[in-house]
Amino acid sequence: MKLAVLASVFVLGFASSAQAQDFQNATPSTEIQAGRKALEGGHPDQARDHFAAALAYTDAARGDRFAALVGLGRADLWLEDYPAASAAFSQSQALAQDPSDRQAADVGLAKALNATEYYLQAHALAAPYAPGQVEPTIEVLRSEQALAWDDRSVPIIGAAPVASPDDRLGAEYLHLKSETDYRLSDRVDGAFTYSHDSDNLTVYGYELGAWLPGATGGDTFNSWRLSAKTYTVDDGITSDQLTYLGAGTSMRIGDAHHVNVNAGAGMLDGWTFFQGGADWEYRLSDSFGIIASADRSPILTTTALADHVLFNTYTIGTSVRPSDHLYVIPTYFHQDFSDGNHRDGASLRLVLSPYDVPDTSSALGAQVYARVFDSSAPGAGVYFNPGTYDLVKFDLIGVHRFSPDWLLRGTAGGGYQTIDGSSGGSYEIELTLSGRLPGNGRLDATLGRSSFASAAGGSSEYWNNTFTISIGYPLG
Repeated sequence: MKLAVLASVFVLGFASSAQAQDFQNATPSTEIQAGRKALEGGHPDQARDHFAAALAYTDAARGDRFAALVGLGRADLWLEDYPAASAAFSQSQALAQDPSDRQAADVGLAKALNATEYYLQAHALAAPYAPGQVEPTIEVLRSEQALAWDDRSVPIIGAAPVASPDDRLGAEYLHLKSETDYRLSDRVDGAFTYSHDSDNLTVYGYELGAWLPGATGGDTFNSWRLSAKTYTVDDGITSDQLTYLGAGTSMRIGDAHHVNVNAGAGMLDGWTFFQGGADWEYRLSDSFGIIASADRSPILTTTALADHVLFNTYTIGTSVRPSDHLYVIPTYFHQDFSDGNHRDGASLRLVLSPYDVPDTSSALGAQVYARVFDSSAPGAGVYFNPGTYDLVKFDLIGVHRFSPDWLLRGTAGGGYQTIDGSSGGSYEIELTLSGRLPGNGRLDATLGRSSFASAAGGSSEYWNNTFTISIGYPLG
């Protein structure tokens, strides 16, 4: 027994002595080497500890501090701690000693900024290194897709080296390239929409369309849109059939302006009317933008269609980002109805963009939405038209990525709405599946249910179920 105890003491003493010796032999360089080995072995948490230990040496050489900060940033990227990664890469920029150092710091920071949706800043950092190099090209494509600058990706893709789908960076590049190829291709799409509410109103319709992108390479770029739609509006007693033929364009003007315009003719039993809209976005920075729109549409209820009611909606608002995940979007709107009614209202949306859930392919966020309006001529019974309306709701947002090609997004929540002074609770839930089909096609399907008021109704017992599916394919 005594021999066993003595042996244990000897072993523990030897291990402690070895650890002490390792600690005494540790230097910034050995910690950096250990950190790199941990990254190569798939252990970013251990790597972060080693790089942090290297930075703890106050007398570490400039080159070692640079290497430790870059390593720390890469470990934080892996661990999805993007603010920490941004801080590490930002500090490393000041320590870069040659062009390769500067590129490592800039591209690493661009990765972290893209991950936190600072796309303009990320693009400015990665673009100088992109031609002919896969890693910075990935970051440029990622930011240009988010900014709707797809046409600017053409020369960068043309200069990219041959990429292998078996390589991690190569597979990521090819995935982004296929998205750009889709957006810049001549393509066709189709959609089916369906809704049914507690008042037995059913609305379903089909749409066929085509996108025809223009020439790339200029200060402006636009894609033309041709579309045809047909809708059936049925309340169990009356059934109306609407058709629509129209054209439009989606345009980038310079770096900051995006404009979408569509216009066409709607037809119902000999009644022909103008229908269309336009919206404009001016992105001043990653943290501030201005949005405005104008729209003219019919109200899709049998009673409103019988009275040929159309309404114009005008909106103006801003998008403000006070912190990494928080967006504040206030909007004012005015509506003019062809029956003489007018509305003035406002909405406020606070969005907490989803945070990644560690060690999963999921993310969680939330939003608060408030809306109010007053009508000048309430009632009439033709469409939902209270004198005053107030709504406040809270939603949880969940995102799950099954693979690089398939994403599920869901929102679920509830709140209160007040209709002419009478308040009640309401709820909503919505699921959207988005993915890629063989042949570089696209699919989006959305299923939802809500008890909040719509143009069709808004009683205390009101609910509405909706379903939409759209499929698009490139030509050639």
